[in-house]
Amino acid sequence: MTCSAGSAEPAGAGVPKEVMFATKPQLAGALLDRAQSLGIRAAFVAGDEVYSGRELRRGIRQHGIGYVMGSPLQPRRYLRLRPGHYRR
Repeated sequence: MTCSAGSAEPAGAGVPKEVMFATKPQLAGALLDRAQSLGIRAAFVAGDEVYSGRELRRGIRQHGIGYVMGSPLQPRRYLRLRPGHYRR
């Protein structure tokens, strides 16, 4: 059985009602938030075009983390690295 985000019967696929649908960028943002709350620090985040949305990039910047993201349709790449930013 397949189940999509708009499916009326996710429980039929064994998914509990309290589990919400989230895109890959939303899941990545939640993982970054969780890691930061646990004191886990990263110097940068890298991702392919699936993760290059504005919302995730905004969240990464709010954490003060550099990032490199691919873009599928444009020849540019998102790049925001600050060398030495995380030196202690």
